[in-house]
Amino acid sequence: MNILKPLIISGLFFSMVFAPLKAFADPPKNIIIEFNINPITGQSYTSPDSPKILKVKVVHPVKPNQQKHFISYIKVFLNKDLVVEQHFKSQSSDSAQEVCYSLIDAKIGDKVLTEAKCSIYGTDKKELLISDPKQGER
Repeated sequence: MNILKPLIISGLFFSMVFAPLKAFADPPKNIIIEFNINPITGQSYTSPDSPKILKVKVVHPVKPNQQKHFISYIKVFLNKDLVVEQHFKSQSSDSAQEVCYSLIDAKIGDKVLTEAKCSIYGTDKKELLISDPKQGER
């Protein structure tokens, strides 16, 4: 019984210290990734010499504490190789972090994995298989 008492007390202590952090922050809710979408028109690029743009939107509401609560980084992996790592000190809006990256080495059949981390609590990941945009035109 003497051994259980310190374990219970330390468990309660850690719960009281770390539980409030989670109460004031949520992990990213969703990651929306699109490849070869013109960021201005929203239309798919279909030519072989397209600019190979990856658009990333991390849905992450941050009100009311935007100074301490934001997406702290986004990482992009192309076939398991880290190709982009961007760190942030704030978020582009109070509802999401949105960015575009040029993936010049990407080709049809490649896998793109995107990872986003909240500055306070939680991480989310989303994977995309790059497909031929012309297949949707048939």
